[in-house]
Formats: sequence, C-alpha cells, structure tokens
Amino acid sequence: MKKLIINADDFGISEGISKGIIDAANFGTVLSTSLMSNMPYAEQAIALAEDCSQLGIGIHLNITCGFPLSKRDLVKSLVGQNGQFKEMKSFLRDYALGLISLVEIKREYSLQIKKTLDWGIEVTHLDSHHHIHFLPGINRIVCELAKEYHVSWIRGSQHGVQSYFKPTLIFNFPEFLKLFVLKRFDQKNRTQYANQFCHVDQLSGLLASKKGKFFEYFDNSLKRLNGEIVEFVSHPGYVDQELMSQDPWTEMREEELKVLTSKQATDTAKKYGFEFSNFRSF
Repeated sequence: MKKLIINADDFGISEGISKGIIDAANFGTVLSTSLMSNMPYAEQAIALAEDCSQLGIGIHLNITCGFPLSKRDLVKSLVGQNGQFKEMKSFLRDYALGLISLVEIKREYSLQIKKTLDWGIEVTHLDSHHHIHFLPGINRIVCELAKEYHVSWIRGSQHGVQSYFKPTLIFNFPEFLKLFVLKRFDQKNRTQYANQFCHVDQLSGLLASKKGKFFEYFDNSLKRLNGEIVEFVSHPGYVDQELMSQDPWTEMREEELKVLTSKQATDTAKKYGFEFSNFRSF
C-alpha cells in the first residue's frame, strides 16, 4: 500500500493544539508531528507525547513566531522591538531587501535542534513554520544542519508541491502567491539537493477552506495523490487563547481534528490505497 504521512504542524504552540495532536495520534491517523521548540508549551508537548510512542516527532524550525532561543543581541535581524520574531510579512519584506542575516538564522535553528535533542527526542524530520526553509540561502542552512545532526528527511518533494486550490476552497490571493513562489523554490531545491536527503514523492496540504468543507478537500487531495510516499500537512488541535495570541490560523483547526479522528478519514485513506505512517518508519 501507499504510505500517507499526515504531519501535524505547530506541536507545542499551545496546550490545546498539542492535546489535539496527541488525540489524533492516539486515533491512529496523525502519526507525525513537528515541534516548535522555542515556544513556551514545547516542553509540555514533549511530556504529552511520552505515552504516545506511535507519534514520530520532527522539528518545526521557527523564526516567525514567539521569542528566539538565542540571546536577543545575537539575532537582531530576526526580531522586532518587543524581542519577538518578526511576523511573516515583515520577515519576507526584510529578506527580500537583504536585511536578514543567514548567520543568525543558522544560529537560532541550531539552538532549536539542540534543545529538542536535549529533551531526548529522536528527530525524524525537519520542516519550518510558514515553509520558510524553501527560501534560497535558508534551504542551504537547513540542509547543512540536517547533515550535522544526522536528520535524513526534510520537507519538500520529489515531484513538486501539489496544488492546494480546488473548487471547494475560498480564493486567498496572498496564500496563492506564496504557494506559487514556494513551488518554484521547491523545484530549485530538489535539483540542487537531489541525492543528499530523503523527500516524500508528493507534498500536499491546506491553505484555505470554507467551513465544513475540510473532509471534501481531504478526500479530493488523497484522490489526486499517487506517489508511494506522500505527506499531507495538517494543523489539527483545540483552539485556545494562547493559540489566538500567536497565530491567525485558528478557524479550521478543530474541524481538521474532527475529520482526522473520524471513520471517514480512515475509510478514505483505505479507499485510495493508503496506510498511515510517519518518517520514522523508513
């Protein structure tokens, strides 16, 4: 059977999100997650995962949310006046203007990996918040760190990022533009690092959806995916005040969790010839 890795991003961003991911893992569908090790609830997330051995844990490298692990004066280009990371739009603007230090990014990413390893986690893969690691220069840094810390899997794909937009979805131009740019960079990265790291055959996920339409989107996605190993990026969880203070992506999370912990999800995967898996299985 084909392997479906449903990876839950944002593990540790809040208590509610972490608990939702654990519930989905215990249900048996979401067997992979990515930890935001700089966030205040990261250590609690690790504790929740102790009794969930089926859950593979990677690192959601993060320089656009929360506070850095580095001392503020060592990551000056990455933080605002409040000491927190710049929001994505500000980060991308400064990146385009050449105002972001790649040395500082590597320093912060390295600390996030080290902290996760110090918690005793067997890191299964690397990806990043807002897919920042697809950007030129930053992708090279992540590849260097993956080599240094012996991580084989990096988010990307052998055959490209799948289109996120179907008739069931609302149109979100900023996210469409972001996806278009990331797809171009993903193609370049696959060419440059073709034989150095493991990538899934296909990568898919959700950018925007009308309320009540997530299952329809999930079904359409699996119907179109024909790779032997595919990753579906998800954001399930219980919405809480901490999440709402950190991230604008809130409305769909509980709906994703409801669908991914339903018989509908398991039946759909089976219908299209998939079994649930994680990066540790390979």
